[in-house]
Amino acid sequence: MYETICFKEDRYFVKNLSGSTELFLAGRLRHQVFAETLKWIPPKDNALDFDEYDKYAVHFGVFNNSELTSYMRLIMPEDEFMIEKIEAFKRLLPPGFSLIKDSAAEISRFCTRTDCRNTRAKANDRYFFQSLCLSKGVYHWCRLNNIRYLYAITEYKIFRLFKNYGFPFKTIGTDFHIMPDGTRVVVMILDWKEFEYLSQMQNREAHEWITECPQYSPARLQLQQRSVEAGLLHPA
Repeated sequence: MYETICFKEDRYFVKNLSGSTELFLAGRLRHQVFAETLKWIPPKDNALDFDEYDKYAVHFGVFNNSELTSYMRLIMPEDEFMIEKIEAFKRLLPPGFSLIKDSAAEISRFCTRTDCRNTRAKANDRYFFQSLCLSKGVYHWCRLNNIRYLYAITEYKIFRLFKNYGFPFKTIGTDFHIMPDGTRVVVMILDWKEFEYLSQMQNREAHEWITECPQYSPARLQLQQRSVEAGLLHPA
């Protein structure tokens, strides 16, 4: 069993998803983004996106009240990653490349609701996109659960965005895959230890905000209780 996170950023809750209701919201958001908007996956009659990778995945979300507005899952190493299993992505890896499976996970289905992509959380007199709030939650979850490396298959502009905020993602290989909508995606890897060292020099304010989290303070139980009261968590 993995440790879980739950904390508040401005008006948003960042947490691991739990229960059928929250997973239903995740499946619906994933379908809206990846099937209906991007058309990266085939649409389904029930308008929900779930697949075989969910069996060994840990789910994260950003909530505004009871609405799921951002989502990400980490595929854990108990099963093959998508970059190991899907032929179009396997071809992006350099010949002879070996994945690090120990203390690693794979980012997948990273998305924000279309009408929320420009909304931001205020922290330390700065404003951060919801995607960064979610990434902050994933960082602290990885620290709690001894996950050092994250792989991802993502469009190049997302790669550049996170580099600007001090996330030292590195592309693996030089090739790219063209998705059905024409987007070019690349394979990349993040080393959290490298992030902790480099980000404080590249973007110190963002580094301080991301690495400082109430997860490690006595306020954790209070935040969880507020999440219960908001209808985001079920009481034990």
